[in-house]
Amino acid sequence: MSKAITEKKYYRVGETFSNTDKDYHGLLDVPFGIWITTHSFEVISSMKWEKAYKLCTPIDGKIIDESVKDCCIFVYLDEANYDYKGGKFVEVTWDELMKECTPVEVIVYE
Repeated sequence: MSKAITEKKYYRVGETFSNTDKDYHGLLDVPFGIWITTHSFEVISSMKWEKAYKLCTPIDGKIIDESVKDCCIFVYLDEANYDYKGGKFVEVTWDELMKECTPVEVIVYE
């Protein structure tokens, strides 16, 4: 099989949400963690944060591709900073996340 130069599309995840009509509880333009996991939102959101974060990967400021589209994407609003007793998980859809991402085109030789 011969190699070829091809273009792949990735997405740089921002550190804030500013292009959405969903308020995220007053977090527009405020940096906060955006997380993904292979577990369902119901499973993750039923856990205490101290356990849940060990099963998740932070993606804010990172580059992702469409392979994570079907993962659970969420933000966690902790009690200390956002005044939610015990913290609060908020699910984020792929489309909502894409509004916040910057497309990155990468040239590869494979």
